[in-house]
Amino acid sequence: YDKLQNVSFAYHDKEHTGNLMSKATADVEAIRRFVNMGLVRSLEVVVRTIAVTSILIWINWELALISLIFVPFLVLRSTLVIGKLRRMWPTVGGATVLGFGYATPYLRTFHREAVRVCALMPPQQGILQWTLGGKVAAGLADETMFPLPDGCVDRLLLIHAVEASEALRPMLAECWRVMSDGGRMIVVAPNRRGIWARLERTPFGQGRPFSEGQIRQLLRETQFTPVRSEAALFAPPIRRRAILSTARAWERAGERWLGLIAGVTLTEATKQVYSAVALPVRSPFRILPAPVRPATARKATSD
Repeated sequence: YDKLQNVSFAYHDKEHTGNLMSKATADVEAIRRFVNMGLVRSLEVVVRTIAVTSILIWINWELALISLIFVPFLVLRSTLVIGKLRRMWPTVGGATVLGFGYATPYLRTFHREAVRVCALMPPQQGILQWTLGGKVAAGLADETMFPLPDGCVDRLLLIHAVEASEALRPMLAECWRVMSDGGRMIVVAPNRRGIWARLERTPFGQGRPFSEGQIRQLLRETQFTPVRSEAALFAPPIRRRAILSTARAWERAGERWLGLIAGVTLTEATKQVYSAVALPVRSPFRILPAPVRPATARKATSD
């Protein structure tokens, strides 16, 4: 507030009143929440990570090292993919957001804007305890039978769902059922041409990879309309500090020159409900014209 009071009049002339009010209220509130809750949660995450790692090493250090190999790839994947998701969905205010598959690391970014955020996980994957605001926000559901009514979801996020699905088209049909008219869905799938899909040690090294054209064709066949596609994870899945520290530079370079070999593709699609058009119904019977009597017959009748 003191900073806004001391800036020049030219600054106030260039800035809109709404932007100034937002900085004076929303930004201050965000800082207050971070100080009150963000620091506490950050400390909680650090303590929990150290405790879990210590227990794993104490039980079996070899198995613990194998498990920790995936951690840098998981952090890198989550950070870069979340950035692309926020670019595709800059705001979800007033919407109901659902994630299916392993979508919990990406749903938290929409928690403060959306009306409701929840996650469903297939039985073959298992369920993880996931809470938002102290309430359980995750459930177990068959991929062809979501425990949700029709048209209740405005935004749907599929991550680690299409490549591991055992009934892909029925699953997409179920997604179509629970989405509202004009709802939007993002499908995150491993890229067939990418390096991440070729190595089993990466999170996207399991299941069936797809090309961008295959995902678009699949969405069209299941009553969705593809809107746009993005690519992510251009950095090679190598556990080197030089690669991990320059991941964002890899992303910027990959968006310009390496689009075909990205690790994953993010395809956004909308649910389309076409109105019925009345078609003319043909009669099953054919009406024949009345027979024309020859002129000789009419003359004989008149005589």
